[in-house]
Amino acid sequence: MKKSRLGFTLIELLIVIVIMGILSVAFLPTVLSGPKKARDARRISDVNSIAQAVQSFNLESSTGAYPTTLSDLGKYFTNNQTPKDPGTSADYIFFVNATNKCLIVGAKLESAEKANSDALASATTDCTAAPAVTTSANKIYYYQYIRQ
Repeated sequence: MKKSRLGFTLIELLIVIVIMGILSVAFLPTVLSGPKKARDARRISDVNSIAQAVQSFNLESSTGAYPTTLSDLGKYFTNNQTPKDPGTSADYIFFVNATNKCLIVGAKLESAEKANSDALASATTDCTAAPAVTTSANKIYYYQYIRQ
């Protein structure tokens, strides 16, 4: 008498489930970090756009001054609104020193891959009244510096 095999054995099913579990654990960090990386990419793009708007403002200004607030740049963006942080909807970091010779535009990132904290250290020496910002495990920043 010939036995016909219609299904999988319990061992075969368990092996497949274990392999799928191992693969899912291996790829889970990559999948979960995707939204953070996307928000960081948006933040970096926004900071660069704000820096370009500052340069345009400076060129259009009769005195060559920088804007004093972030809202002064509204006319350079869609709907006259400057970009907001995609995670918190807050304004980006915007600082002009007292002599209006140095401007810093920045964003707090969620991952350290695109941070440029070394440039911040050199920029703060040129801007004597720049805000004190440090890089630590939970504070990672991306900045654009504009100097006259």
